[in-house]
Amino acid sequence: WSNMCRRCNNPTNDNYKNVLTINWSDEANALIDHVSLYEQNTIHWKFQQQNIPNLNKQIQINMTNYYMGVYVLTFTLKDGRTLSKNITKF
Repeated sequence: WSNMCRRCNNPTNDNYKNVLTINWSDEANALIDHVSLYEQNTIHWKFQQQNIPNLNKQIQINMTNYYMGVYVLTFTLKDGRTLSKNITKF
């Protein structure tokens, strides 16, 4: 799970610096029910997406208009368990 998400940075295009791209494997795809992003500063969900086949094991979240701070990326599995990772936007 530790290599599952990454932030895309393109130094030649500022529009891509704030795009969070989350990729996962075929094995993880069979387990993931949905993916959510929670903003700790304002205490609310910024993004929620059900894992459906046409996602092609990838989600991109445009964080351009999101405030700087800590966000919690949560993977809810089909069996109800959750896995979370802190994401810091600066």
